Amino acid sequence: MHELPALPTAQNFILSFRNNSPSRLYGVLQHPVSGPVELGGDTTLQCSVLTDMSAGEHSVYWFRHGSGESHPGIIYTHGNRSDQCESSSETDSSTQSCVYKLPKRNLSLSDAGTYYCAVLMCGEIILGNGTKLDFVGNDVLFPIILGLAASNLISMAVILFLGRKLLTGRHK
Repeated sequence: MHELPALPTAQNFILSFRNNSPSRLYGVLQHPVSGPVELGGDTTLQCSVLTDMSAGEHSVYWFRHGSGESHPGIIYTHGNRSDQCESSSETDSSTQSCVYKLPKRNLSLSDAGTYYCAVLMCGEIILGNGTKLDFVGNDVLFPIILGLAASNLISMAVILFLGRKLLTGRHK
């Protein structure tokens, strides 16, 4: 098995299957997660695609590469949809921006990792720069573990006390 190569963080990764004709897909930008992400919480990942308006339809796919995984897996596709697109506000511009969202609900530790948005259009595949999903809720586990350990110690103390009292009561 091959390890997934580290993707550039400030650039897009482009795979082109076309002849040397000019590209109509200008870029894919992934936005960082807004705000802290907690276990059991919700967040929405975003991917912006800048294309030429005459480029036609494109497909958007989401991949997740978690820690310890050798290959990323496709987790969602937007298919051939361009309905989330808006044309540029500049009058002489022929570009459009499309925003795709991947909602994540009731997050668990298995959702941690780096999410990549991939756009397929006109023989090109462009991967976004990736959005890392980490949890700030890991500090929440420490008080829970501490509370469980304390309750176990108290339970053991009560069991030992009652056991000793029972044994001393029988010897009288």
